[in-house]
Amino acid sequence: MELRFSDTKNKINTFVSQKTLEKIKDFLPLKCDANLARIVGDITGDGHLQLDNRRGIVSFYSKDIKKIKNEGDLFIKTFGLNGHVRRYADETGIRYGIMFTSKPIAIIFSILEVPVGNKTAKKFDIPHWIFDGSKEIQKAYLVGLFTSEGSIYDSKHNGWRLEIEQYKVEKLSIYGKGYMNQLKKMVENFGIKCSNVRNCRKNKRMDGSTTLAWEFYVWRQSFKDFYDKIGFDDTLKMSKLKEAIKCGGSGQGLMKSSNAQSGQRRKI
Repeated sequence: MELRFSDTKNKINTFVSQKTLEKIKDFLPLKCDANLARIVGDITGDGHLQLDNRRGIVSFYSKDIKKIKNEGDLFIKTFGLNGHVRRYADETGIRYGIMFTSKPIAIIFSILEVPVGNKTAKKFDIPHWIFDGSKEIQKAYLVGLFTSEGSIYDSKHNGWRLEIEQYKVEKLSIYGKGYMNQLKKMVENFGIKCSNVRNCRKNKRMDGSTTLAWEFYVWRQSFKDFYDKIGFDDTLKMSKLKEAIKCGGSGQGLMKSSNAQSGQRRKI
């Protein structure tokens, strides 16, 4: 599939000058391949897409500079666009960010069905070109999403768990469940068995609103399939998953965490 300029007709939901339209043309046609699907997965996870009448920005943040550099490489491959990398320091430690300030690129992502703004307060589905796409495209999206939003951890009573969750504001909670069911179906396309999607917790935000978390987990018998067919783009998470596979998911592995031993829930 390719995104062509003719496909953008009636799909631009913000003010666009003639100059911006011409710049959009410079990036099109755009091949909707695995590299693009990976970027979309990253944005849907820990990334941010901002778009208004004034400007468009795509940004990512991580404590791992390697992940930031990898995102920069993906944008260069896909769009020929360099990002601006920054280093931040606060009480939690050092983190890094990369920002791509480009209204044409932000508009293209919005046309490709990427959620704009606060994802917890938006209803959205997996983009159709990914959900109905090839296994290569589906895998790239899943790797991006599970790397940022997925967890592999050991607990005292339940052994190893591999799960993913998404928060949604209470009034849009049903859409969060719908999205997670789509995600589960895509994972199951790879022969990986998963639990049902369930509402696992509530969170009271500083603004007074309530968000609900929806989650599902991968069955332990499918850990090896997940490792081989999807995986995380994260060395530590893949090491944890490998250890979980070695001990059969029982939680008796050498890498059992001190938090898990004390019965505390630990995620990475």
